[in-house]
Amino acid sequence: MRSERQPVTVDVLIQIAQAESSEIEGLSHKGKVSLIRRFMDLYDLSIREITGTAGWREEQGTEEDIESRDGFVRLFKQTIIEKQIPIS
Repeated sequence: MRSERQPVTVDVLIQIAQAESSEIEGLSHKGKVSLIRRFMDLYDLSIREITGTAGWREEQGTEEDIESRDGFVRLFKQTIIEKQIPIS
């Protein structure tokens, strides 16, 4: 996401979750936001703003940084499915 300079927002996380579970599409926007917030609370995650004007670019990141980012996305998708996080 950073390589495209796209900020990670609740709406982006909703899009990722919807791609993994069709059940999420039936929720209202408020329900989707609630799902993401509960997931973030469960794993003590937060959304931070990009600081500085350059932002983070993939070519600036180490392999460890890139794997960490990709690992988060995989874990996010996997956890929604495995933990059957309630959508209501």
